[in-house]
Amino acid sequence: MDMLYNDSKERQVRSVSNLGLNNLMKETYSALSSVFGEKLDEVWLYGSYARGDFDAESDIDIMALVDLPKEQLATYRRKVSDLSSDLDLKYDVLLSIKLQDKDTFLRFSNTLPFFQNVMREGKRVVQVKSA
Repeated sequence: MDMLYNDSKERQVRSVSNLGLNNLMKETYSALSSVFGEKLDEVWLYGSYARGDFDAESDIDIMALVDLPKEQLATYRRKVSDLSSDLDLKYDVLLSIKLQDKDTFLRFSNTLPFFQNVMREGKRVVQVKSA
């Protein structure tokens, strides 16, 4: 499977190692899919890696939109923290995964600056089948 960073402006993600970032995003998407199954709605790369202005101290910011009530989503935080730690060690990066319930994100994506920023500067991660 290949990963694409999809947005309307067709910006490219610049990284120290595009292959490393691509592999990290594949594994992150796969791990989140194994935790949430069909409830995983979207995964977004946002922050300095999405904008291309990261440095050696930058973390990799990811938002996982999940189709679960926020109260239920809270029960998954430990599991996601553990998978994030495993990927941190494997790739020698700091991975920051924010879990967000889909309903709140959709309700406030036009009013909350943080959500607006994710939509404007972020890259939606999509999984596509290899040819």
